[in-house]
Parts: sequence; structure tokens; C-alpha cells
Amino acid sequence: RLAIELRRWWLDCGLWAEARRWFTLLRTRDAALNNITRAYVIYGCALFATRQRDLDAAEPDLMDALARFDACSDLEAFADALGTAGLVRWFRQSTASVRSLCTFRIFADAVAAESSRAHAESGLPAPLDLDRRGSEALLRVYLHLYRTAGTRRGEALALQNLAMTLFELDADAESALQLCERAITLWRETYHERNLANTYALLSHILASHGDYRSAAVYARCACRIFEDFGNEPFVCEGLYLLGTISMLEGDRAAASTAFRDALDASAAFAHDWGVFKAIEGSARIAAEIGERVAAIRLCGYCAMQRET
Repeated sequence: RLAIELRRWWLDCGLWAEARRWFTLLRTRDAALNNITRAYVIYGCALFATRQRDLDAAEPDLMDALARFDACSDLEAFADALGTAGLVRWFRQSTASVRSLCTFRIFADAVAAESSRAHAESGLPAPLDLDRRGSEALLRVYLHLYRTAGTRRGEALALQNLAMTLFELDADAESALQLCERAITLWRETYHERNLANTYALLSHILASHGDYRSAAVYARCACRIFEDFGNEPFVCEGLYLLGTISMLEGDRAAASTAFRDALDASAAFAHDWGVFKAIEGSARIAAEIGERVAAIRLCGYCAMQRET
């Protein structure tokens, strides 16, 4: 029970390897667990495997956890696991249908309710598109479940993830910015500083892609400062990489080089492989821009080889 309660703290502090070890250990004591505790332990294994991008290990555990939460009618836990399933889809850049999730009663009921709500608001038939826009449909269900459960933290998280998906799928910056603003309001009202930093980072990415580099840099620095305060090193590394990317877009290669070097040092210090690769690839982009193509190719080749292993 203590490990289950610590789940969010481990997540906020970036202690994903430690959390995964504990949940894996708890899973070996399966006989001593009741049904709902077993479901949370399996979900803990899936959650932190996802954060470490071990998606092949995460996916079967996620489906198992969703089935158990569905059987227990645990709405909020089902929503949590569904959000992690959405993150797996995002990491895989999957466009597959989510219709198979309708085998879960909670999901099927939420699809019907969300479609009815959209119809009532627009006056037009608006069923969720589970096939061609599966990621968006999954996140709209995710948002609906948290609103139904009255969980404002979950609602803010769902708004943030839906903003990210709409921006990635449709380059719909206007809708994404509006959703981010709503999420930021909820994070501030509920005093979730770390999650506020995540939304700042997303907002920075959206603003940078539309040429507002000054505002993007401000939000990126705010995100990095909060991550540093929480000691969340993986997210500090990603924030530094984002700052480097913004500097590249501004044409400030010196600032970009410094940010990528800082990201590389921080990532290496905490064995954050994804951060190491991204920082090296950022440095490769600088090398390519100044005509050092051989160096750029070698750096990219190194990253590709390491990812394979």
C-alpha cells in the first residue's frame, strides 16, 4: 500500500528505475495481494516501464491493469491507466484504432456519454472517431472520466495531453494553446507545480513552432527551474534540450551549443539515455549547420547504433 501511495511521488521526482524495482518486487508476492492491490501493482509496473520507454513490457501489463480496474469499477484508476496507454501510443506514434478498448465497460460507457455530450453541445451527430483519430478519441474519453470522477488533477493532465495530441496530429496551435491555458489554471488552483512545469514545456514547444521564440524561451526556463526544484533530472534534461532547440531556431548557435552540452552532462550524470541521445543529436544539427558534415554524420550514427543496442 505504501508503494502504491508513493507512485505519484516517484513519478514527480523522476525516480522511475527505483519505482519499477519496487513494483517488480511486489509482483513476486502476488499470493499475498487482494484483487485491487494486485491491479495497482501491475499498473505500477506498466507505468514506470512506460516512463523508461520499455513499451513492449508495458503494453501487456497495461491491458491487464485496465481489465482489473474495469472489473472493480474503479473509474479514477481506469482513467490513470488509460492515460498511460495514450502515452504509449504517443511514444510509438501509433495511429491504430482504439475500438478494441470498447471491450472494457468503463471505456464503452464513456464513449457513449462523450458522444452524446458533443452532440448536445453542437447540435450535430458527433460520435468519437475511434478508428481514424484513435489517439484523440482515447484522450477525450480520458478527460471525460476524470471530469466524471471530479478529479481536477486528472482533468488538467487530460487537457494537457489532449493539447499535445491536437498539436501533433493537426498542427492546431490555437486549440492546443487554449487547452494549455485551461490546464495551467487548474494546476495553479490545485498547487501542482511539477505538472505545471510539464504544461509550460508543452506551451514552449507550441510557441516556438509558431515563431514566438522569446515567449517560448521564457516558458522553457520556467519549466527547467521547477524541474530543478523538484530534483526531477530526466525532465531537467528535456527542458535543457528544448532550450537548445529554441536557440537553434533563433539562430543563436552559441546558446544552443551550451544548452545541448548542459543537457548531455545532466543526462549522462543520471544515466538518462534518451536525454543523452537527444543532446548529441542537437550537437549534430549544429555541426551540420556550420559545415562539419562528417562530424554530424558520426554523431547521428553513434546515436542510431546505441539505440539499436
